[in-house]
Amino acid sequence: HYIALFFIIYQLFDTKEKREMFMKSLVNVGILVAVHGLLQRLGMLTFSQEAMDQFLGRSFSTFGHPNFLGQFLIFPIFASLYFLYNSQKKLGSILPSIILLLGLLTTENRASILGVGFGIFMLLMISKKIKKKYKIAASIGIFMLFLVFVFLVAPSSRSITTRFHLWVNSLQLLPDHFIFGSGLETFKLTFQRVTDPMFFYLEQLY
Repeated sequence: HYIALFFIIYQLFDTKEKREMFMKSLVNVGILVAVHGLLQRLGMLTFSQEAMDQFLGRSFSTFGHPNFLGQFLIFPIFASLYFLYNSQKKLGSILPSIILLLGLLTTENRASILGVGFGIFMLLMISKKIKKKYKIAASIGIFMLFLVFVFLVAPSSRSITTRFHLWVNSLQLLPDHFIFGSGLETFKLTFQRVTDPMFFYLEQLY
């Protein structure tokens, strides 16, 4: 989707001025949405407290689901980083990027957060303005953060722990449904036979 969008924009906005005008609009819309997401996290303009409770406090702004908000913010974040990279006044240009990144964090959408983090890391690696020693230091730092996440954060994460229960319990279904499975859209029903009660303590089954 994003690759297709990139080529469409590149063809339609055939000059730097047109592309930058589009990206500025995108950043401004992203900031509005991100600010709304931050306000939702603070309990303001939630639109639906029931939805906030269902998503365990994760912000969704006007997108109806935190993951959709997280996916949307990827594009404005990198557009803001483009302006930050090319701006002479770094201090003033960094504020949009900070707001957008904070908005992304309120979604707690792991895929989008990891995608943005990996994208920023790759941009740093290919940048000609950054010295090789700093690139090596950044690589070591990212690797250490990854180890901290795996050994300290992941074991206590509700979402990840839920998945471990899901996978382990699902293996118990294999002997009875080894070849053909249990049928389309029936996992929710068959899984209840082997569900660990801890699974429901961690997360409701939707």
